Amino acid sequence: MNDFIKQAQLLKDDLLKYKIDKNYKKHILSAAKRFSQIGEIDHAEQFAKSYIEKTNNDPEGYNTLGKLYSKSGDVDKAIVSYNKGLKLNKDNAMSAKRANVFL
Repeated sequence: MNDFIKQAQLLKDDLLKYKIDKNYKKHILSAAKRFSQIGEIDHAEQFAKSYIEKTNNDPEGYNTLGKLYSKSGDVDKAIVSYNKGLKLNKDNAMSAKRANVFL
């Protein structure tokens, strides 16, 4: 098992065991991305949604959700997430680019 996967699994264990303080917003988003990288899409989605809630709809959270949904094959949810990120920040080039991929 490579170091990255081992670290991600340790992070998962710690987060689930200690229920990370959700005020650490960047850690929440980082956890979502790491869960996604090890294939734990349900956990990744949970943390991405928590990040969006804690940051009052930060577009970066919607970009992350869009990537998760895209990775899991749920194109409709991916488009909705990217569009939400774009509506919150019209200059959000990443959301626009990814949403257009599906159109």
